Amino acid sequence: MVGEALEKRRWHVYVPTKDVGIDLLAERDNRIVRVQVKGSRTFMIRGEYVRWSSWTQLGPDALGRATSIGVDFVVFVVHAPDESGHRARVVPFFVIISPADLEARLAAYRPGKTDRAVYWWRDDDGRLWEVRGVRERKVSSSYRQAARDFTRHLDNWSLLDSGEAVRPTGRHNSRGARLTSGKT
Repeated sequence: MVGEALEKRRWHVYVPTKDVGIDLLAERDNRIVRVQVKGSRTFMIRGEYVRWSSWTQLGPDALGRATSIGVDFVVFVVHAPDESGHRARVVPFFVIISPADLEARLAAYRPGKTDRAVYWWRDDDGRLWEVRGVRERKVSSSYRQAARDFTRHLDNWSLLDSGEAVRPTGRHNSRGARLTSGKT
């Protein structure tokens, strides 16, 4: 799904032959983007405010490791229930964010915690919230904080287009610095 979404946006997509934590390489206009894809599970909730939430478990060092190996973006595939019409179905959406940005944002409202599970929820206004730690299955004004608002990352493929966290193609060392001679 992520590869197809990238190809629709004129990126050439490649799949590494060995799993090193980078799931896709995307190339366009002499730039390479390293992508890690994360699936999620969706749970129906009988709450007053939140009717569903997705869940993705990340290990305590997953985001730091992703950053250290050169992942530019983590793309979460979220399967949201579609309550329109007469048939139950799910419609995917994507959360696109750099691992360093996600780590910093989670640490801002989960200080001292190593748990990096994320619970994505899109409200009726189309805003995206990370709601891990919601008590009584309610999202109230206390969870509508700027740090928990990830709407900017909701289906925002233009983050890749804008060049945020994108390295140019060519010869590079393991840290992404461009090599100017044949020596490393």
